[in-house]
Amino acid sequence: MKLSKDQAGGGFTSNDANAVDLAASMATTHITVNTPLEDPSVMLAWANRIHADGKHVWFRLSSSNGGSLPHGDLGDGYPTFGPGYLTTLHDLMIANPTLVKPGDILDGDAEAENSTWWASHYGCGVQSGCTPCNSTGSNTPCAPTMQFNQFLTRMTSQENLDLASIGVAGCESVSSTNCVLTQVHSTDPGTAIHQLSNATVQAMGNLITVDAYPDQNVTEPVSAVAAWNSSIQSWHSAWQARGLDVTVLVGEWGYSNTINVTDSQQEAVIKAEVTSAFPTIPYLIGTNYWVGPGAAGDGGYTQIFHYSNGAWNLRPGASDVASFYATMNGTSP
Repeated sequence: MKLSKDQAGGGFTSNDANAVDLAASMATTHITVNTPLEDPSVMLAWANRIHADGKHVWFRLSSSNGGSLPHGDLGDGYPTFGPGYLTTLHDLMIANPTLVKPGDILDGDAEAENSTWWASHYGCGVQSGCTPCNSTGSNTPCAPTMQFNQFLTRMTSQENLDLASIGVAGCESVSSTNCVLTQVHSTDPGTAIHQLSNATVQAMGNLITVDAYPDQNVTEPVSAVAAWNSSIQSWHSAWQARGLDVTVLVGEWGYSNTINVTDSQQEAVIKAEVTSAFPTIPYLIGTNYWVGPGAAGDGGYTQIFHYSNGAWNLRPGASDVASFYATMNGTSP
């Protein structure tokens, strides 16, 4: 729900409520909320509407000031709670005890590898070719791969502690129920394969969450299916080679990211992907369609809701997404 991030400054509107209701009609289990940490009242309004519609929230959070905030270093977060990203997340959760509910997914900083904090503080980004940072990060410039992994594991641990303090259980495993899943940390494919450590992936229950668009430059449904099958299989195989049998959650999937396709072309590709790609992969545990409401060129061309006559309406491809989710969840769209 990219809308909840881009339009957070305008508050939660009746059009936003319309978008949530429309997404809830599509046999979804979760609807994402991406509101920055600096707008807690707006975030709560989005979450309340989603919960009221009987759906769970997938929090994919970020900070509009993230580039200037320590990320699990310099005393940020538990137990000292010095100034930083994790401390800001902690303060948000404690101040809003009704925000997160059992069944939700809490990713406190989606695609954290892309924060400008890493390069500004360590002189190099997480994915750079610089010499890796030492344990104190004092050998700058260096690639803070270890610090990035520590940030993810500390975030999960802190989220579980904060949830417990407000009477909500964090999930012990990916398959646990009636709890909040805190092991989800969206990354881009390169980070998911090359920057995540074995220890981090094991701490997340052998789950990797990947935001990817391998079909973004193709228009033929068969080619799109092949691109997705090849990509997901390559991620799984890469971790098998490192000794871990991972499950995969797709944090972002949407067609088409780079090509302004027609309604019929979008629907043909989506239909092929949800019938011939995703259901055939046993270690794929879910997908998040990105985005629902949007306009052509607004973060790509993937939108399956378009705005007309004063309301959000479904593009044809949305019916295929809904049917896929209904089949996977054993519900009706």
